[in-house]
Amino acid sequence: METLHRDGYQILDDVGANELRSIIDLLGISILETAVKIDNKKKSQVFSAEPMEWHQDSPEARWIAWHCVNPGNSESEPTEILDASLILKQFTEKQIAPLKELRTRVRSVMEAEYSAPFWSSNGSIHYCPWLLDSPSNDQLTALEQFKTCLYQGDHQKISIKWTANRTLIIDNHRFLHKRPSLDQASPRHLIRFWIKEQHAS
Repeated sequence: METLHRDGYQILDDVGANELRSIIDLLGISILETAVKIDNKKKSQVFSAEPMEWHQDSPEARWIAWHCVNPGNSESEPTEILDASLILKQFTEKQIAPLKELRTRVRSVMEAEYSAPFWSSNGSIHYCPWLLDSPSNDQLTALEQFKTCLYQGDHQKISIKWTANRTLIIDNHRFLHKRPSLDQASPRHLIRFWIKEQHAS
């Protein structure tokens, strides 16, 4: 996992079920496993064919792993990732200051809903635009600058085209991810794992 810790992401091909579980065990504990595919009976956007904008998942998960069961249309239905640290390097300390006070609601797997900082003292970030917690005018201005940089930074994104048994792992405290709209009949099927980091006692 040296590549993952250094680069913040890693792509692994032809990963079998046993190998996948071993990788997850090396990284920590899986706290949520989700079949990510179109299911119109479910309300969450992740189960729809709608596009998902740049965001991060719950900060409880240090790592996110997706394992491909069915790639769907791998050319038009990739997962895209972007290193947020590259975006934040474009900001001055004065521009970042409002974001350090910004909070985002967290729909916790482990406990009741709580809020987490956009920017933590350890350098990790948590960005989920639809869960922002009452941003002030200064914070809204800073957020618009951040979003502008995000989409201007699209040339820095990494596009992962899915193949069966391909696994993508990202550092959820560092990388953002998104996806384009899917065909309503798309068979695209990923298994997503939220992995909580285990610190040595």
